[in-house]
Amino acid sequence: MITDPSLLEYDGNDNYILNANIRVNDGATFSMCSCHISWLKILGQNHMMVYGRMEFEGIKITSWDLDSNSVVQQDSDGSIVDHEHFSARIRIDDGKDMWM
Repeated sequence: MITDPSLLEYDGNDNYILNANIRVNDGATFSMCSCHISWLKILGQNHMMVYGRMEFEGIKITSWDLDSNSVVQQDSDGSIVDHEHFSARIRIDDGKDMWM
């Protein structure tokens, strides 16, 4: 549960801006579905480190720049999801315009 409102801001229309890193430990599962959120915007240099499992269903996930109010364009090496551990699993069902 996130108790610091500066880390996760509601942006209207079921859109949220995340101003933190997410780490999913080995053996843990982090999941989100479109029944709670439609777009997760990850600010600046924040990212997701996955050692366990992530599951997304029907959600748009992108990097986000508050100054330009738009998606941060990634180069060929850019990524906001780091699945470092060889047992990490990411399942994306019906993903919407994901820039990861």
